[in-house]
Amino acid sequence: MDILSYLLLLHVYVVTVQGAGLKNIFESRGNKKIAGDTLSDPADPFKACIPHRGEYGLALSSGDDPYHKCMYYQCMRGNWIPKMCPDGRGIREQIFHPKSGLSKQFPCVETVNACKATYSEKGVADTSTSVCGVDVCWIVDMSCSISSEDKARVKKFVSTVTRKFPLGPAFSQISGSTYGDTTEPFIYLNSYNNPRKVREAIMNMATNLKPCATKTYLALREAREVHLTEEKGRRPDRSAVCIVMTDGMTHPPTMKSETIAEADKLRKLCTILLIILPNTSENRGISIKEKTRLRLEEFAKIQPDPSLRLDLRSFEELDSVVNEISKKTCFKVSHNVVS
Repeated sequence: MDILSYLLLLHVYVVTVQGAGLKNIFESRGNKKIAGDTLSDPADPFKACIPHRGEYGLALSSGDDPYHKCMYYQCMRGNWIPKMCPDGRGIREQIFHPKSGLSKQFPCVETVNACKATYSEKGVADTSTSVCGVDVCWIVDMSCSISSEDKARVKKFVSTVTRKFPLGPAFSQISGSTYGDTTEPFIYLNSYNNPRKVREAIMNMATNLKPCATKTYLALREAREVHLTEEKGRRPDRSAVCIVMTDGMTHPPTMKSETIAEADKLRKLCTILLIILPNTSENRGISIKEKTRLRLEEFAKIQPDPSLRLDLRSFEELDSVVNEISKKTCFKVSHNVVS
C-alpha cells in the first residue's frame, strides 16, 4: 500500500502554498543542534497560557535536538499557538527562562541560515499551513512466539516511526501497551511533552511477558477503556489511530470471539491499522494452508478493510514500511515570510 492510502486513512493532509509544505519546511529549516546545553527540560507550558508569565514558549523538536531553532509558541487568547520565525531568523535560547521555557521577549532575534525559506516559499506572505495532528495508540504483541531478536526489531520499529512525528499537545501524542498473557502500558497520550522522554518510554516497553498467551482482546479493550480516554490525554477534536502489531491468533482460541467483539468496539473510536507479523511457531500440528486461513479469518475481522492490513513475510520488512505509516501529524502554523 502506498503512503497516500495511509494519509487518507488517518484523515491527515497537508495544505501547501506553491508546493511548499510544512514537512519540507521542518526538514530544511532549524534542525541543527543548538550549541551548548544551557537549558533544562521546560515545564509544561500547555496547561495554562498567561501572557504576564511569558508570552512566548520554546517549541520542542521532533528529532534528536531538544528545541526547534526556527519555531516557537505564542500565547494568544488563552491558547499556545505554534509559529515559525520570520525568514532567516531563529530563536535565541538564552531569552527563555531555564526552568519554565517561557519568555516575555520575542525570541526570533538570531540570524540563522538554517531558518531561511526555500525559493518556493519566497514572496509568500502571511500564509497558513494546515495539517492535522493525531492521537496514536500502539498495541504491540510481545508473546512467546516472537523471539528476543525480533522483539528488539519491533521495538526499534515503533521508535523509528515515532521519531517521524512532531510530538506534543499541539502536535501528535503517543500512547501504547505491549501484551501477551497480560497488558503492560508503557506510555499514555498525556505522559510526556518531551520527545526524548517519549522515545525513552518506548525503548523501556516490556517485552518478556509470561506466561505465554496472546490475549489480543485484553489489549484492544485497554486501548478503548484506558488509552483513548480524555483522562489519559485523548483529544476529542483530533483523529485517532490504533496501530496493532501481532504475529498470531488469539490464545486461548476460545477467546477469539472476544477479540473480534473488542475490535468492533475500538473501530468506533479510531482507525485500526493492523500490522501482521510473521509467525512460524503457532499451531504446528496443522497445515500451513489451514493455519493461514485461521489467521486471516481473525485478522480480517479485526480490520475488515484489506487496505488497512499489512501482512509481513519477515521481520526485516519492518524497515520498508516505516514511511508508509509515519509523517502523518501536524498542526496549524502561521508562516510569515519576508520576501
